[in-house]
Amino acid sequence: MLGRSRVLPGILLLAATTALPGFVPPQMAYPQGPSGPFDVLPTDPVQGPMLAPITILAFSDFQCPFCRRGFEVLAELQAKNPGRIRVVWKDFPLAFHVLARPAARAGRVVFMTQGHEAFFRFHHDVYSAKYLTADALDAAAAANGASKSLVAKWSLEADRLIDASIALGTKLGVVGTPQFYIDGEPLGGAQPLDKFQAIVDAHLAEARALEMKGVPKAAIQRALVAKFAPQKLLAP
Repeated sequence: MLGRSRVLPGILLLAATTALPGFVPPQMAYPQGPSGPFDVLPTDPVQGPMLAPITILAFSDFQCPFCRRGFEVLAELQAKNPGRIRVVWKDFPLAFHVLARPAARAGRVVFMTQGHEAFFRFHHDVYSAKYLTADALDAAAAANGASKSLVAKWSLEADRLIDASIALGTKLGVVGTPQFYIDGEPLGGAQPLDKFQAIVDAHLAEARALEMKGVPKAAIQRALVAKFAPQKLLAP
């Protein structure tokens, strides 16, 4: 059974960029350069300001009730820390959830063709369903701009992106969902708000110290990852 999640109000949603033919992608919103395991990619659905000091990667499964609860807590966390946190969706559909891969695929097509805001509306609709069924999934996708035919058209590209996300999660040691990385610092499971807030408070203090030293906002996220992520996860 799936409960209700929320789309956060007042959060800047970044433009999506893809290389798919057949539609014109919005303008690239992310800086270019070598990427590390905790960098935000143009292919990542993101909720939150681009230059928010705190970045949370969320490896998630659309059929996982613990992921639904995890995102409810993230909504509370963002509301408590306005403008300071961006949440990055990473697909990690579990094999024993039969609708997890189809949901991830539909979500990717919504994102690729409609952008971040539509993706998180789809995300909200899926997690709001009392029961996730194939019909409910199709309805959520169609309501957010991705008909069954459009999902079928871009399914191979969607699967490629999902597989890349799974590969990254596997490399980082993800074995279940939800798995969060707060500037690279791992936190597994649907943890209570205070667990997240304690980590965020420590990271915000470090971000403020870096800013006072003159570190540009665009460089703070990587600096936080260098400090807080386990070194074994940063190895090439």
